[in-house]
Amino acid sequence: MGELLSGSSFFCIALTIGAYYAGFLCQRKWKKAVFNPILIGAALVMLALWILDVPVEQYQHDCKPLTYLMTPATICLAIAFYEQLQKLKPHVPAILAGVTGGTLSSLLSVWLFSRMFGFSDVLRISLLPKSIKSAI
Repeated sequence: MGELLSGSSFFCIALTIGAYYAGFLCQRKWKKAVFNPILIGAALVMLALWILDVPVEQYQHDCKPLTYLMTPATICLAIAFYEQLQKLKPHVPAILAGVTGGTLSSLLSVWLFSRMFGFSDVLRISLLPKSIKSAI
């Protein structure tokens, strides 16, 4: 079943968008921070890939068009951020504290999980820099 569904990029893209939308609906209905659309969407995608036995590598390959669109979306976010810079200036200490706390907790969790799962030192060290951008 996984081979049939993962043979087309449409399935993986539709799964990703549908899972995000389901998370969005949950957040809108229950209005709780735990119902973050990205968190719910990621969990639903992982569950679907596991149930349908679709390899993660195939999913990543089939979602390349979405990944490609992330660059312009990031640039649009930067433009919106720049336009609101004057409103954000009074909150610089809180922003820096949040980014610092997020970066440190991300580094610590990657280090702890890589130790817990017995990753080699080389893999652990290569994963640490990748975790920093998540907090930012």
